[in-house]
Amino acid sequence: MRISIHPNRHFQMNLHTRLRARVILLVGIMLLGAHAARAELLTGRVLHVTDGDTFILETGGDERVTVRVAEIDAPEGDQPFGAESRLLLAQLIDGKVVQIAVKTTDDYGRTVGRPFTALKDVSSEMVRAGAAWAYRQYLTDNELLRLESEARASRVGLWAASAQPVPPWDWRHQEIAVPSQAFIQIPDQASTRGCNIKGNISSNGEHIYHLPGQRYYGATQINGARGERWFCNESDARAAGWRRSRT
Repeated sequence: MRISIHPNRHFQMNLHTRLRARVILLVGIMLLGAHAARAELLTGRVLHVTDGDTFILETGGDERVTVRVAEIDAPEGDQPFGAESRLLLAQLIDGKVVQIAVKTTDDYGRTVGRPFTALKDVSSEMVRAGAAWAYRQYLTDNELLRLESEARASRVGLWAASAQPVPPWDWRHQEIAVPSQAFIQIPDQASTRGCNIKGNISSNGEHIYHLPGQRYYGATQINGARGERWFCNESDARAAGWRRSRT
């Protein structure tokens, strides 16, 4: 049996499809514009997702920029749900072209901003999926608090395993240098030549450096037998694979 579609109906269907596409595009533009009206815009393709709130962006001229997703805080890599959070962010943006509404540059030299794909506000999507917290310390968009409350109530993502998971900002405060039981202090002349940055290896094997004045600087001891060392500047520390202590 042949089924025919009246020409007028066919025209109406095409018109409906075109109108729907335009509405979707308009919504995407409005989402971006609401956050980026007064911000610098950075556009590029995502090369690598580091964790649930950090990724590498390739912009024009093969320039690579490390981006910290603004207003959210995702679980650390060694935290429960840390791997799942990174995976979700990768599903949202890895390999895609995104626009960043730039807010600032942080102490680590990362570009901090709200990323947007064609139709999605990435910060909102991560919180909605229970893959990140609204970052209270830097929050300007209270809508993220509502999304977090809904995710918690629905027990999705990180809220499924525990109703009271440890926020990343508290988890990071647990970072403390734990010397080995058979601690041997190996003298290092670098510490007497103004090279006073302490490169410590934490109990879980993470390479962390501490600057004078930071919370755990005084308690940190350098054990050369464990591979720990002094650095003269932060650039050398980062190049050697250490990251700065967050407290």
